[in-house]
Amino acid sequence: MMTDTLPTDVWSHIISFIEYNGRYLFREKPIPTQYEFIDDDLSEDDYDLSLVINSDHEEEFDYQAREYCKCLINVLLVCKSMSEAMTRAMYILKKNKNNVIYDFIACGCVSLFVAALDSYDSDEINSGIMDEVYQCSHVNLVKFCLNDDRVHPSLHDGAVCACKSGCVQVLDLILSDPRAKNLDYKALLKIACAQCNTEAVKLILRDPRGANVNYSDIFSLQCSRSQNPDNLGIVQMLLQDERVDPSYQNSLCLSNAIYSCNDEIVRMLLMDKRANPSDVVDDYISSCDFGDVGIVRMLLIDGRLNPSVENSRALTIATQHKYDELAMLLLQDERMDTSKVHYKENNEECTCVCCRGLVYVM
Repeated sequence: MMTDTLPTDVWSHIISFIEYNGRYLFREKPIPTQYEFIDDDLSEDDYDLSLVINSDHEEEFDYQAREYCKCLINVLLVCKSMSEAMTRAMYILKKNKNNVIYDFIACGCVSLFVAALDSYDSDEINSGIMDEVYQCSHVNLVKFCLNDDRVHPSLHDGAVCACKSGCVQVLDLILSDPRAKNLDYKALLKIACAQCNTEAVKLILRDPRGANVNYSDIFSLQCSRSQNPDNLGIVQMLLQDERVDPSYQNSLCLSNAIYSCNDEIVRMLLMDKRANPSDVVDDYISSCDFGDVGIVRMLLIDGRLNPSVENSRALTIATQHKYDELAMLLLQDERMDTSKVHYKENNEECTCVCCRGLVYVM
């Protein structure tokens, strides 16, 4: 037996793995105090299971986890040297590698994961194993993997997995790795923005390797999202980034914000001055149709949009829908042309005769 010669950290990680799965090990009987369930040929003195698993555990162990633990512990107990133990352990791990390494990833056990990883070549590691590592978001596993020369951060979508899982620590590790080249920064930012993950957005924006990426389309989309505090913070960050142009596609960001009734975002865009309200006449008219006094007031105060555009259609709509507050707001603007406000009601032609602050339908 070589239990006394094994490094303490090897045993501690095996114990951690078994304890992690402790609630699944036994299906019909309490945890025994000895080790006989693993190998009937081992004497009670070979290993005291109570040192491995807390005897208070009364729940069950997953069958596969039990089998893997049996194999690994048996290998280590019957070997006479560390090298022999590792050789035999590698054989078992390789034989079961299609399953066992994913169990180790799931429980975040670094030492057992490292032992299993040695059975794989670089292509196998980068084609599937690393995706699982990133999805589980175990920071210590990611740290180890990124220090392994076989792992190439640029060959997989680890950063995307980190963004989707919302694990900022893992994303930071990947972006900090000099080998992480040719990442799709636009895709990363789009995911982080969709999840309103402020810290992830900060990491992506400050990465110098994305310096030439135009984020204007993502910014425009973000302006259509809800006005929760995280999203407002992200919009502000993007607005301050030189890679974002609020005038992109005829001030699409302002159009989206108005259409979504995001008054706080509209206010931010109007203060920035690069998004032009004259580009979003249709949305101005729609706001009048919705009776959105707040947004219409901001557009009028800004001064760049002519309120009489399209034959004073805004005032016609306000009058027709009997939006009194909105109609009075429009009439108080000196630029409003009241001479062209006509509409039909009950198949009869109606004319809106206006004085400042009052509306009369004849």
